[in-house]
Amino acid sequence: MRPLSDSEQKRTREILERISAIPDSEWQHAKEMLITNDYPAGSFLLRAGENPMQSFVLLEGAVRVYYVSRGGREYNRAFLAEGGIAASMRSVIAAEPSHLFIQAMVPVKAVLLRRKFVMQLYARHECWNRLGRISAEAALIALESREALTFESLAERYRKFLQDYAAFPYKIPNYQIASYLGITDVALSRLRKRMNLI
Repeated sequence: MRPLSDSEQKRTREILERISAIPDSEWQHAKEMLITNDYPAGSFLLRAGENPMQSFVLLEGAVRVYYVSRGGREYNRAFLAEGGIAASMRSVIAAEPSHLFIQAMVPVKAVLLRRKFVMQLYARHECWNRLGRISAEAALIALESREALTFESLAERYRKFLQDYAAFPYKIPNYQIASYLGITDVALSRLRKRMNLI
C-alpha cells in the first residue's frame, strides 16, 4: 500500500465527484490520507468473514462481487470496472464481518476508503455526508433491482444482464454470467442457443 500519485489523486476525485461535488479545501484535506493498493488477477480485495471496514475505488481493472452458499456454490452479485466503488455495506456501515467476496478479475488498482477516515470526513463537511448517502442509496437500489430479477423469466434476466453490462470493458466468462443468473453454464449455453445468441 502506498500514497496516491498526482494522477491517481486526480482520477479518484473525478470518480467521487460523479456522486457529489467536493470543495477544493475538503479535497486538499482528504487526499493526504488516501492510500492505494495493487491486486493481481484472481486475488481478493475482500473475503467473507473479514471486517476490513473499507470501500475500494477502482482506478484500474475489474472485480466480481459474490457470495458462497452453505453448499459451497458461488453466486455473483455484480461486476464492477474502473470508476466503480466496491464494498461490503455490512462491513462499512455496520462494522460487521462481510458475507461477500470481492475478487480481482484482472489486475486491479484500487484506492482504499477506510471507514474510520470516512467517519471523520462526515463530521467535517456536508459534501462527505452527501457522498455517503447517495452511495448507500445507489447500493440499496441496485440490491432491490437485483432481487426483482428473481421474479422474471430466465430469458428476461439474461436480457437485463446484457443490457446492464453492455459497456463493461472486460470480457465476462460465460460461467461467471451463469453464476450471476443462478444457473449452470450448460443451461446458459442452451438459453443462448434458444435466443439465437450463439
